[in-house]
Amino acid sequence: MEYYPSTTLGPSPAPPPTSPPSSFTGKTLVLPVVSHGNVGQLASDLLINTWRLARAGCLDHAALLPCVGCGAFSETTGVNARQRLALGMEVWSSDSERCDAPADLASVVVAQQRAEVVGGAQGEFAIATAAWIAAAGFAEVVIMASMPSTAGGAPGQIGG
Repeated sequence: MEYYPSTTLGPSPAPPPTSPPSSFTGKTLVLPVVSHGNVGQLASDLLINTWRLARAGCLDHAALLPCVGCGAFSETTGVNARQRLALGMEVWSSDSERCDAPADLASVVVAQQRAEVVGGAQGEFAIATAAWIAAAGFAEVVIMASMPSTAGGAPGQIGG
């Protein structure tokens, strides 16, 4: 897993995962899982947009499928809109003067995974992600995922 911090000139290579930015130490990481209905990813989008988080950088891994698109969080619209490209896996932080996160959530970092992982490489990707999280020094990780309501197996649940 490689981390590329955002700069005013665009992304530039950062040190390997063994020495990620110390600005993440002690913070809480909110991490979506690509799952049914993209609920975790949609929730990440809501947090990023509502709190007006700043893009801290992006993550890349050989198992992450290439993905690029129009940036989702622009403050301007129309032909002259200033937008960045959206990449396969981005990291957003509340370390910004424009951030609207509540004061008690100022230590939150939100990841946004837009790209899927190559089939059969999910385990390798998960191990690399966990290693990056540990090396970055996050104090807590909140994982957001979803599953179909028909997957319930207990009596009284849909599908049960």
